[in-house]
Amino acid sequence: MILVLLFTVFVAASSADLATILKPCNRTSDINACLINNIEVAKSEIINGFPDLSIPPLNNLLITHSTVKIPNLDVDFWNFNITGLENFVIQSIDCDLNKEIIVIKIQFPYGKGVGSYKIKGHIFNLNLDSMGEINGNATNAILLFTMRTKVIEKGRDFYFRRVSQEVKLHLEHGVFYCYMDNLYPGNKILTEKMNEIINANSYYMYEVLVPFVENMFNDILSEAFDLLFEKFTYDQMFP
Repeated sequence: MILVLLFTVFVAASSADLATILKPCNRTSDINACLINNIEVAKSEIINGFPDLSIPPLNNLLITHSTVKIPNLDVDFWNFNITGLENFVIQSIDCDLNKEIIVIKIQFPYGKGVGSYKIKGHIFNLNLDSMGEINGNATNAILLFTMRTKVIEKGRDFYFRRVSQEVKLHLEHGVFYCYMDNLYPGNKILTEKMNEIINANSYYMYEVLVPFVENMFNDILSEAFDLLFEKFTYDQMFP
């Protein structure tokens, strides 16, 4: 949730309590090191979330509904809780103000998700049409966030505007596991066998399901960045 972290640095810096511990990132200094330091300093506040920017707490994310559609397969998720993201590790930040691009890389050592699913279509040449509960976990997930911006003039001030962004999640020497109950309604033996097949091909299933989590991050970050860029000027962020 790398994006959430960056917003929060500026939001937190506007509060009286944190202004004394967070420093501005001067555009002529090492911006990347400054951003990383600010995030580390404000980590406990970041974990609790910032409702004013629609940023939820990192230690318990609730996804009310999301849909993944790929050829021959539709999967819906709802009431899905993700935990463990608060243990994030910032691996790198590359903020280039001249090229108007920022790339952030964050590791999540462990994450767990529990919720409901509905699946319809074909996977591993088998037909599925069922719904039930799903739980899963992953280790060493890497989130790579890339955002392109532009600077516009409004009144007598300059503001960032989001042009495009991309969120990608992959496993780096990590493990993915999931269990979907009721895959074959009324047949526990087939349900167990299908879950064995799924986890024997866990990297394939990860690629099938990961857009669901990427979409979640993308939605949160789009709204948060837009609110952030509306509230703070370019010079306030990078004097």
